[in-house]
Amino acid sequence: MPAMSAPTASSLFLSLPPLSPRSTPSPQFLNSLHSLKEAWPRTTVQSVFGVGTLGSIFLEGRKGAPYCEREALPFFSEPQVQELLQHMCAARGVTLEAGIAADIHAQTAGHASQVVACGRALEALEPTSGGDKAITLDAWRDFSARHLLTHMMACEPLDRMAAFVASMPPPMRELLDSAPLFGSDPIWAYGRGVPEAAKALASQGWLVHHGGVATGKFLFTSPLVRHMALVRLGAARAQSVMQLSPHTMDGQLDTHGLIARVLPLISGNTLRRATHMLSKHSASALAASRGQRVPDELAYHLQLYGLLRAWLHAARHTVYSDTGAAATRPPSAHGSPAGMLIAGRGSTDAPKLVVELAASLCADEVQARFQRTLGCMAAHSAPQGVCVAFTAVSSPADVSAVAAAQLAWPTEEQLAAGLTAIHVVHDLGWQAAVVHSRRLGHAEACSTHIRLDDES
Repeated sequence: MPAMSAPTASSLFLSLPPLSPRSTPSPQFLNSLHSLKEAWPRTTVQSVFGVGTLGSIFLEGRKGAPYCEREALPFFSEPQVQELLQHMCAARGVTLEAGIAADIHAQTAGHASQVVACGRALEALEPTSGGDKAITLDAWRDFSARHLLTHMMACEPLDRMAAFVASMPPPMRELLDSAPLFGSDPIWAYGRGVPEAAKALASQGWLVHHGGVATGKFLFTSPLVRHMALVRLGAARAQSVMQLSPHTMDGQLDTHGLIARVLPLISGNTLRRATHMLSKHSASALAASRGQRVPDELAYHLQLYGLLRAWLHAARHTVYSDTGAAATRPPSAHGSPAGMLIAGRGSTDAPKLVVELAASLCADEVQARFQRTLGCMAAHSAPQGVCVAFTAVSSPADVSAVAAAQLAWPTEEQLAAGLTAIHVVHDLGWQAAVVHSRRLGHAEACSTHIRLDDES
């Protein structure tokens, strides 16, 4: 082909079809685009414009990326979310009560497809009757706590993301499992295979870059996606207990059995990472624990929430989080400090169980946590509550050496009020644990020795 002169009055712009990780252009094609760009002004191609998923910002050929700029589209601001939702609701002849748009923006971080999915979810809510048909903030919060995640996981692209978790390659799954330990801080993608896993999670929509593509820092796409990660990872690990009954012979939730059965399903790698990433100094009086760096309450919560939610959902119970670790809160909590609330499905007056967590506390702090659990029970009109106190010790031998009599227990009055106490003593390597529990009518503690995850 003869050489073409540089254009004088016009330029040619190419617009590529939607890009995605499943239809990645070949390296040869990308290299050709790169060569065309470098050959300007001897070629008529001045700009190549491609739109696709977040994964498209990673596309590159052997000569490097053919892009001058690679940026994710900005998320909606809160005023933009407000305007969009108002337009969607105006088509139905309804208005939104103040606070709904702000809550949706907080849960979605302004992610466009998630905001739209929330807007569609609003169609399931009945507006107030009368002249001004409005969707109330209380109605939205109730729907959000009970049904929003299920609704979102039925929408594109979250449905594909959720379905992929069960077959996700181990490096991606381990990073997704440990990412919540960073809280609201950036996720540092370093270590063997971790940058590749982070890019793969970003290409699917789980993560977004923080501070640009080259920083190696990521954030969850939104709190809603973070919540979905906890739930789907928990469901993938809980398969071995899904067919087991979580109830005692009298139909009550078997709290001792619940904890004893899910402990081996907790990720040992994630709990070990928590001693460095989401930890505190132990205040326990036990010599094998005192002063050591141990996992924080939230580290245990992040693991237990997903496992219990998956298992108990199959048994017609809903598990709500009230710690900020997940996007869901009990619909009637009003800010109470319960770690989790388990409620039966089917009626508004279904039995409730409050779950409070403690991590490597001294005896006085454990007693205060017992009292706080009783306060949460009163706030939720829950006849039962359980305080699960974790204590991390140095080695499996130290686990076996701890007797139930060395631990703090509720008074008979507290037990009579519906409180159950569970102590979980485990080693920092997450290889062994003992579960001790006491409830009303049992003078001695019930104890179960458990072999835990020993993955490296």
